Amino acid sequence: TFGKVEVMHWLDESVGNQNHAYADCVEKYGRSETGPKNEYFAFIDVDEFLVIRSPKYSDVKGVLDRYLVPYGGALTVNWMMVGSSNNSVSSPLPITKRNQYRAKETHNVIKSFAKTSDYIEHINPHGVEVRSPATIHTTKYPGALFKPASATHASD
Repeated sequence: TFGKVEVMHWLDESVGNQNHAYADCVEKYGRSETGPKNEYFAFIDVDEFLVIRSPKYSDVKGVLDRYLVPYGGALTVNWMMVGSSNNSVSSPLPITKRNQYRAKETHNVIKSFAKTSDYIEHINPHGVEVRSPATIHTTKYPGALFKPASATHASD
C-alpha cells in the first residue's frame, strides 16, 4: 500500500552519496528478516514528478500492477524536460500548474522503480541493478515495456 513519506537528512558528502542514500533506504524500509517491508521503491528526486497521462491508470499503483508486478525487476521512466512556460515571475500555484509545457522529445535520462526483492544496487542515481532472471523494462519506446533494456542493468 502507499503510505506516508519520511524525510531523512542525509549527511554523507562522499562521491556516490545519492546511491548510498538509496541503498540505505532499501535496507531500512524495504527488507526484513521475514521478507519485504515494502514491495517497491520509486527512486525519484524531490524536483522530479511522475505524471500519468493515460486514462487507463488513475495512479502509479495501476502502472506498477500492469508493468512491474508480473515481471519483477525494475521499470524505468524517461525524463521529459519541462520549462518555465515563459513565466518570468513566480506564482503561488503548484509547480505542476505553473509549468505546463514540455519538450516533445523523450530525454535519455531515466528514473527507476524497483521491486525490493530484486534490487541489488544503484549503478548511478538513475539506474539500478536487479537480480537475474528479473529484467528491466522501459517506457521510452512504444511497446518497450515488454522488452528488457538489458539483462540486469538500467542506466542513462
